[in-house]
Amino acid sequence: MKVMLKARGLLRVVQDGTDDEQEDQMAMEAILKGVSPEYVTTLGSKDSAKEAWTSLEAIRVGSDRVKKAKVQQLRREFKTIAFRDGEAVEDFALRLTSLVSQLGTLGEVIKEETVVAKYLRVVPSRYAHVAITIETMLDLDALSIEDVTGRLKAVEDRVEAPTAQGEGPKG
Repeated sequence: MKVMLKARGLLRVVQDGTDDEQEDQMAMEAILKGVSPEYVTTLGSKDSAKEAWTSLEAIRVGSDRVKKAKVQQLRREFKTIAFRDGEAVEDFALRLTSLVSQLGTLGEVIKEETVVAKYLRVVPSRYAHVAITIETMLDLDALSIEDVTGRLKAVEDRVEAPTAQGEGPKG
């Protein structure tokens, strides 16, 4: 939004105010074009572009605080994430990637190798041997979450598949 106002020579209008009605309306239009629809009514009711800008700054400070709190909450979730009892590999992978994606959307990017390492640390004990094999035989920096999920899913499917005689897995 600042770039749009600067390009139109209107940044000073929102920062300092102006007596020129046309400049003020052009600045107000630029502000309203740059905000989410839910803010248009609130900001559009202000008497000047400067008032709208000041209000928008106050909103942004509040939303920045909310964003920081959300990032902290998601970081805690990432730190403590674990498989739930009986949770399928694909379901856990979806929860993990969703969490990482939410963090990324909020500007907190977690490297894929960090996510893969976390994934392998929290697998249920029935997959521990697979996790150890992956860690010792493969380059973790080159693995994706999808790679790990595929390998664990193959083991999950094999363990759950009935034997040739139609019997269930022995455990």
